[in-house]
Amino acid sequence: MLKPRHIEEIADWCSSSLDLGDARQAGRQMFYGDDDWRSIEYMDGADTEISRARRFIAWFMFTYALPDGRVPARVAAEALYHGRFLEEVRLSIRGSRYVTAVVTTLEPGRSVFLELEGEWFEVRSRELSHLLEPGITLVAWLIPNRRGQWLFGPGWLELPYSVGPNMRQSLSNFQMDPIDVDRFLRKPAEEEVSANPEAEYPRDGSLDDAVTRMTEAAREECNERLVMSREEWTGLVLRHLLRNDAAGFSQAIVERVGSVQVFEDINRWLGLAMNIWHNTPQPDRGGKTAFELMAGESPDR
Repeated sequence: MLKPRHIEEIADWCSSSLDLGDARQAGRQMFYGDDDWRSIEYMDGADTEISRARRFIAWFMFTYALPDGRVPARVAAEALYHGRFLEEVRLSIRGSRYVTAVVTTLEPGRSVFLELEGEWFEVRSRELSHLLEPGITLVAWLIPNRRGQWLFGPGWLELPYSVGPNMRQSLSNFQMDPIDVDRFLRKPAEEEVSANPEAEYPRDGSLDDAVTRMTEAAREECNERLVMSREEWTGLVLRHLLRNDAAGFSQAIVERVGSVQVFEDINRWLGLAMNIWHNTPQPDRGGKTAFELMAGESPDR
């Protein structure tokens, strides 16, 4: 039966085989685009050399099409295994899936249980059953075995926010492919931010302007849940700000965003919301906003 060690054997072969050297080079160009993959900066948690290498090799294993139509994982399996077990591995590779799913429960020492909008996966992993927590959102390669269970492929990652009940009901709309995930996890280059600072990090000079910006964007996208008055936004921000709960505020925004066609849209809405957060006067800071505190300015009266 296919086990985690077999997945690692296949990944190691795909990472080091001289026969796949040219394919790996071409794959990196597809995966990373025109950027030098060694100099790309990522969000915290996705920025280690091991993490980025495993995200690439998993995509390469299961997705990259070689000239003969096979994927590298199948080539590796045919080099490593024989007989009936090889046929089993081929079937598992063909059934692999890349999912964005929520951790529901854990069976310590045995399994992680994931949910994807009405689908449930029992993923066998002794190690991760102790490390993960219910409620977090993962992007991961899942590989089936013949017992109807699943195994994690390389490069799984916890997303920087969780998925609430409303978003779970339409989680299939939030599925990304591995290249989209890699783009989502990247920090924008400094020259991109300076050339177009409002694209990723809007920064207005007042709360009224920040609320107006959000309202105009929300109405353009027909999202009335993000259309609120200055007072309503202030109340929402302060409920979380006074508890130093920026993550909870972000979660509340994600819930209001609802379904999106591309995951990058969430970043845009969170940027607009944090613009409001940073422009909200803080009662325990003499009515100064976060932007004013960062700039060492006094609030306008």
